[in-house]
Amino acid sequence: MIKKKILVIDDEELIRWSLKENLFKYGYDIVVAETGEDGFEKFINFHPHLVLCDIKLPGIDGLEILKKIKESDLEIPVIMITAFGDISTAIEAMKRGANDYINKPFDLDELRLLIDKVIENASVYVEAKSLRNQQLRQYSFSSIVGKNKSILEVVEFAKKLVNSSASPILICGESGTGKDILAKAIHYESKRIKKPFVEINCAAIPDNLLESELFGYEKGAFTDAKQAKKGLVHSADEGTLFLNEIGDMGLSLQAKILQLIENKSFRPLGAVSDIEVNVGIIAATNKDLTKAIKIGEFRNDLYYRLNAFTLKLSPLRERMEDIILLTEHFLKQYSYELKKKNPPVLSKEVKNVFLRYHWPGNIRELKNIIERAIIIGAVENINLTHLPLELRSYEGEMPEFNKTAKEKSTLKEFEKELILQALHKTNGNQVRAAKILGISRDSLRYRAIKLGILESKE
Repeated sequence: MIKKKILVIDDEELIRWSLKENLFKYGYDIVVAETGEDGFEKFINFHPHLVLCDIKLPGIDGLEILKKIKESDLEIPVIMITAFGDISTAIEAMKRGANDYINKPFDLDELRLLIDKVIENASVYVEAKSLRNQQLRQYSFSSIVGKNKSILEVVEFAKKLVNSSASPILICGESGTGKDILAKAIHYESKRIKKPFVEINCAAIPDNLLESELFGYEKGAFTDAKQAKKGLVHSADEGTLFLNEIGDMGLSLQAKILQLIENKSFRPLGAVSDIEVNVGIIAATNKDLTKAIKIGEFRNDLYYRLNAFTLKLSPLRERMEDIILLTEHFLKQYSYELKKKNPPVLSKEVKNVFLRYHWPGNIRELKNIIERAIIIGAVENINLTHLPLELRSYEGEMPEFNKTAKEKSTLKEFEKELILQALHKTNGNQVRAAKILGISRDSLRYRAIKLGILESKE
């Protein structure tokens, strides 16, 4: 076990000697300094886990040393030693960042307990900060993988919404396209980052239970309400509430969500007054809400309120250039999580299957296939034997070749879809794709670059 290092800065020789002798017996590694100047130099070289610093020092006093230590490393805990009764100076030290203080003369056992508590609290803080930084890396816009034009446009628009604090935001897309990842990125890139991100899947909970989960209830609101319960809306105050699959929410509950958006308040079940909240709302759905409105399953007033800021995620089959990119990303991710030395690489046969496959489960399906392959033993290469049975024998082409293109509303969209499908059909071979389209390879490249499908090498 590594010894915790403590730096003692005090001008009284007896105190320095006593602390060094006794704290060493408790298992600490101790360095002492007589002046503030010497103390700060030793702080830089010694890298202590904690500093014990007297407030009254010759030359640079303890408050100045405290300031210099915190400017150098904010996370290093500092306990100030002060004369008995000098509470005002101790309070000033706490305001400037000291973690705690102790009065002279002090009991060594009391000091030891204080040191243990402060070091433990500092460790918890560092761990929490590390976890938050990990969340920032995991749920930021930079973590969204893709070079497809549609996903790049979505991310750029999302950045604008974050900067403007727009709410509510609606994210549309098929299941598995990453709506939850985008929602978390919006939260962790926003000013609400230090507040909760509260997610609930509206499709997974019956409406009568969903209402009490969202809004909470007062004691006695119904038969089994033996005590009051705080709802998720209240828990998300100052943070973000993510209503996943809002298209599956019942009409009566939709009305209450609309009231929450419009009035920034809600009323728990059984309560007699409203509670005001400041909640950023992000909703997501895999349904066509305009069709749901026509058949009476979704409120048009809620839809028009949500639809002001809409982000639409394309299915993976329309992001051909991102399939291998995403695959390599998941290979690295799961190799790291499963403690594999190096991520395996895809065989040519697997790449061909991946580029032909229609990916009904989208990114989630691709992610699960990669995780499965690594778990069942793919070490250096992923070949067809590592794929699920339905993919091993898959011989399909890009579904409905030409038909999808005919459904595009503009000539530009029609041309882009034709080129994408031709490249899909030929596994990215530009010469063969050009032959299918009846144009030269140079013409294909020119049009593909112009439409954002390929990148110019210039």
